[in-house]
Amino acid sequence: MRLSGSMAAFSAWLPAPLQPGADARSTRAQSYRRLCIPTMFIWGEQDMVSPLDQGRRAAALVPGAGLITLPEVGHIPQIEAPGAFLDTLRQALGKLDEAKRICG
Repeated sequence: MRLSGSMAAFSAWLPAPLQPGADARSTRAQSYRRLCIPTMFIWGEQDMVSPLDQGRRAAALVPGAGLITLPEVGHIPQIEAPGAFLDTLRQALGKLDEAKRICG
C-alpha cells in the first residue's frame, strides 16, 4: 500500500471478488446442498459483517455441517480472540475427523 496509486487500485479491484455474478454457483443454495465434505463453521456471535443467522443458514445448507460459535467475538475471531479460536479450531477439526467417516 506504499506505492503511489496502490490504494486506489486496490479499492477499485476489491469489490469484484466480494460481489459474485448473479448466476455464480456460490449464490445458489443447491450448490451447498450437494457438498459432501466434512464442514464445520466457526462464527463469532457478535459478527456484524456476517451475522450469526448467516452462519446458521450456511450450516443448514451443507449436509452434516456443524456450527461452533464464539461468544463476545465478532467477524475476525482469529484476531479478536486467538486463544479461544485455536481451541475451537482444534475442537472443529476433531469433529471433522468424525464426519469423514459419515460422509465418505
